[in-house]
Amino acid sequence: PSSVHFHGSRARREFQLATETLAAFIGAEAGQIFLTSGGTEANNWALWGSVRQGEPNHVIVSSVEHHSVLEPARALADRGVEVTFARADSEGRVDPEEIAAAIGPSTRLVSVMLVNNQVGTIQPIARIARAARDKGVPVHCDAVQAGPVLPIDVERLGVDMLSLSAHKIGGPTGCGLLYVRTGTPLQPLIRGGHQQSKKRAGTVPVALAAGFAEAARLTAEGLLRSARRMRQLRDRLEQGLRGVPEVVVNTPSAGSAPHILNVSVSGLLGELVVAGLDQCGISVSAGSACTAGQTGPSHVLSAMGADEARALGAVRFSLGHETTEEEIDACVAAFADVVQQVKRMGG
Repeated sequence: PSSVHFHGSRARREFQLATETLAAFIGAEAGQIFLTSGGTEANNWALWGSVRQGEPNHVIVSSVEHHSVLEPARALADRGVEVTFARADSEGRVDPEEIAAAIGPSTRLVSVMLVNNQVGTIQPIARIARAARDKGVPVHCDAVQAGPVLPIDVERLGVDMLSLSAHKIGGPTGCGLLYVRTGTPLQPLIRGGHQQSKKRAGTVPVALAAGFAEAARLTAEGLLRSARRMRQLRDRLEQGLRGVPEVVVNTPSAGSAPHILNVSVSGLLGELVVAGLDQCGISVSAGSACTAGQTGPSHVLSAMGADEARALGAVRFSLGHETTEEEIDACVAAFADVVQQVKRMGG
């Protein structure tokens, strides 16, 4: 795409069209869109690129963030950066006033996600951004989990940086983006050539960008209709699961995304329920898809004040655009059977 010959020019045009479509998807300008290898790189870039060499640095992140924010934050702390992990309430929601109170003269960034990937809580990002803007601090928002179900407008949210992932909206894996508001101080994470305005080195992934853009276009076309339908299906699922003895619903009843439902069964390990449902042909997770297979309680539920048994017993159900009522009903029936089986096993 950087070449001056015909084929390079054609690839460059395709990439430009893709960035324009992606910018429109979030209410931004094409020059503010930077393609990455995924949401993880975008989140890492926002954090690492915001600190200043040789100066005091302070970063604020919420305690319920995705690991692609928490782990860079911990790595920064190991390197001498002061990091504040803002608390969440019993619904997994962060208090904008607590964020504002934590901001100091060396604060370089506030990073809070839009939709929690484990329990679906929607964070008050616009209020957080206003509080930070009043003190001159940029705000980064991990909107990866919001992409398929919520309309995103960076101006309405008031954020300075925002991450998205292509595969979350039906696009190709290995592609994401970081929106960077014009004038926001951000150092490159990957250095090399002068691609993407010298901000992100490496040959731009034209085919991946085109697929990402097409997924964004299709998502935008059916977003409200699809989200409404998923909300109805999630409510049906929740009603059915509440009929199973000792089920506790961890997802907030209000202010949550329509495609995620997180529940716990008292005294049972979520991993055993996941394994049992897998035998029934139903794919769920004991945390987020990115932490599946790991042991230990959910850090999100722990931050919400859940005890260890409830956090270890968490199971996350994710709905998609093609999920049907019949699948929901079959899932409820299978869940009830699996819970009984696990209880008989003593698990």
